[in-house]
Amino acid sequence: RSTPSWSSFPAPPWSIFTPPLTPLGALQCRRTLNVMPNITVPLKQVGPTTSESTIREHHVLVDRPGAKGGNDLGPMGGELFLSSIGGCFLSNMYAAIRAREAAVSNVKAEIVGRLEGDPPRYEEITITASGDYDDPDLFQKLVTISERGCIMVNTLRPVLKLNVVIAQPH
Repeated sequence: RSTPSWSSFPAPPWSIFTPPLTPLGALQCRRTLNVMPNITVPLKQVGPTTSESTIREHHVLVDRPGAKGGNDLGPMGGELFLSSIGGCFLSNMYAAIRAREAAVSNVKAEIVGRLEGDPPRYEEITITASGDYDDPDLFQKLVTISERGCIMVNTLRPVLKLNVVIAQPH
């Protein structure tokens, strides 16, 4: 009786023995696993204190306020960070509203970041969602869907205190 060799067993897809993927194979693997590719955002200096970020076809200036020695030609990076959280959250919210044809309008989010430490860093971030709606349970469900679908929230939740709340109706 002979003992089978390791090569007679098929390697599982995650095995270190799997041959390297070709670029096309890697793309097919990403599509199969529904994984987003890396997102790259280039920046370049366009002034003494100003950078320009190119995101797809969009150009965003990043600068320091005059009080901090900048030219105030754009928001600071920390402000854009908070805006990115809100934009990510709201884009998921809009998609959830559209998918359910929900009777929700005038959706807003306010993002508050609490800075602490030296050097300063965000220790806590609160997203406050509001909108016009008649069904509070549905709005809560939409907020939860948005929170779970937001790349920024998913990235930050393990490393800082992140709160998502619903504003009291007026």
